Parts: sequence; C-alpha cells; structure tokens
Amino acid sequence: MQSATINGQTFTYHKSGAGKYAVILETGLGAESDEWGSVEQLLTGSVRVFRYDRLGRGGSGAAKDARATDDMVADLRKLLTVTQTEGPYVIVGHSFGGFIAHAFAASFPLDTVGMVLIESIHRTQFLAIGPLFPAPRADDPPALQSMRAFWQDGWRDPEKTAERIDFERCFRVEASLATLGAMPVLVITSDSFLMLPFIPSAIKGKMQEQWRTLQNDFLSLSSRSSQIIAHGAGHFVQRDDPDLIGDCVLSLIRTHTF
Repeated sequence: MQSATINGQTFTYHKSGAGKYAVILETGLGAESDEWGSVEQLLTGSVRVFRYDRLGRGGSGAAKDARATDDMVADLRKLLTVTQTEGPYVIVGHSFGGFIAHAFAASFPLDTVGMVLIESIHRTQFLAIGPLFPAPRADDPPALQSMRAFWQDGWRDPEKTAERIDFERCFRVEASLATLGAMPVLVITSDSFLMLPFIPSAIKGKMQEQWRTLQNDFLSLSSRSSQIIAHGAGHFVQRDDPDLIGDCVLSLIRTHTF
C-alpha cells in the first residue's frame, strides 16, 4: 500500500493493472480495502484498479468528526487527483460503499461510465428490516445481539462506527441524488440473510424478501440497469464468489459502448 496526504489526513491506497478504464473499488462498513484482493487479481489484466482505505479504516488516518457520504466522495475525488488516477471510471461499491459509488457517479457523470452495486446499503434498510429481528433472549449468540443492536438503534450514533458515519445525513444525501440517466448499472444481490447462521430460520426468509425488495429499488437508478443474483453467497460476495464480481465488471465494460 502507498500513502497520500489530503487536508492533513493520511490515506493508504493501492493501484494496479493497465488499460483505458480505471475500476474504483469501494469497500463496505467495517472492512479494509484488501478485502478486494481476489477481485483485483481478476481485473488487473484488463483494466486499472484503484482501492483505498477510508478514514478510520486500515492504514488511513482516524476520522476526527462525524462524516457522511458527501465528505467521503470529496476525499475520493481529491485522492484520485493526487495519485494521478484518471478516468474514465467504473465504480464498484460493496454495502456502505454502494452509497459512495452512487454519490460519486451522480457527482461526476462525465468521468464515470459505469457502476456496480454489490449488496448496497439502502437508505430505508434499518427501518424496514430492524423490526424483523427476533426479540432478545438470554441465550442469543453474541453475533445476533450485536447485529440487532446496530440495526435497530446503534446506526443512529456516529460513534458506533470507526469511520464515525452519520447515517441520517448519508440518507439525506442519497435521497437528494439524481438518477444516472443511461449510465450502465449492475446490481449484484446475494442470499445474505439466508446465509446468516445466527438468525432463526423462521425469520430469515422474511428478512431476505425485504432485502431483495430494497435491492430491486436500485434498478430505477438508470435506464440501463440489470441485476445478478449471487445464489449461495453471503453479504461479502467478494469473499464468497470473487469470480462472479470480476466477470460482471469486465462484462459491463465489454458489452457497453461508452
């Protein structure tokens, strides 16, 4: 990893590959950019790849204040400039990174030629799915206790995340974004809730159905959108099926005339 300084803050990043297009890999909440290692290896023979750790993650500096999507997009734009990573860009966002991908594509439509959303966060997900968690029991596994606490109320507090994310402000930013016209958009949705071993079987199906409904909503972002279902993969599709992501990104680039 290399490092660059922006506004007095250190960011770690990694560049690889060669080609006309630069694929930006945006990681999800609570993960480091090296999560993309397997996907990166699949892409570098055809495109340039850029990944980095946001403030509060990996080797980057601490997040000093509560932050939202617009702050992170500004950081990314400056980082691309400082590192001389030129477009055209295809931006790939996993989970929370999906918010950043959409905001970046909407902010810089002339430089961004395609977007891939992988299990992207949705601005209504906590209100839609939080109430579906089972009521607390004394024998609940720690993973269930932690996830329920965050989805039902913890998300409201920026101090609950290392990146100090102000989700309510992120949701307002997301709601204000314009659609992407005819920009190619691919939505990858997995069996994430079905694959969680600590969620009771009687509830998994309802959670997954609601999640699928929210994911389908992203198809309205562009007139050239499509969806792939990653059956048998959990929320971290880049861990469970990196080949699928690599194939989807390269297919998007090959099959669209930008």
